[in-house]
Amino acid sequence: MNSDKSSTGTKKVLLNSSFYIFSALLVDAIGFFLLPVYLIFLNAEEYGTVSIANGFTDVAVIIAALSLHMAIARFYADYQEDKEKVATYFGSILLFTLVTSLLFSCLCFVARPLLERFVFSGIPFYPVIFLVIVSLPFRALRNIHRFILRGMQSGGELALVNLI
Repeated sequence: MNSDKSSTGTKKVLLNSSFYIFSALLVDAIGFFLLPVYLIFLNAEEYGTVSIANGFTDVAVIIAALSLHMAIARFYADYQEDKEKVATYFGSILLFTLVTSLLFSCLCFVARPLLERFVFSGIPFYPVIFLVIVSLPFRALRNIHRFILRGMQSGGELALVNLI
């Protein structure tokens, strides 16, 4: 009976890993194959602007969410048997992420002169920087949702979300 449980666990790990690898490779492959399209419609300066905005957003999302994504899988393992605790736990993380990312976005608007001078030098505030800052809470929530799916070992759902 114990070996039956371990073989089921192994199958689940392999299945979820294959979903993670497939979706990550597909998303990266789409970005790679779209590169010629980007270069047709964007000049080098515009492509550089997009790259800077994406880089800032990737780091800002982690800061805005206070790296809570690291705690999701760890505590989900502790609470997975109690559905009510899991719902409260995930709800608390999502709400806290929403609040902290909104506060971080407000801080970015307040620090606009510093951002324009040191991070986004030569990039117009409207619409580029404005859209990056406004999108932060949404990107932070999306990031947390993806880590929740990973923690729950829902590889198929995560692959679907990544593809969408």
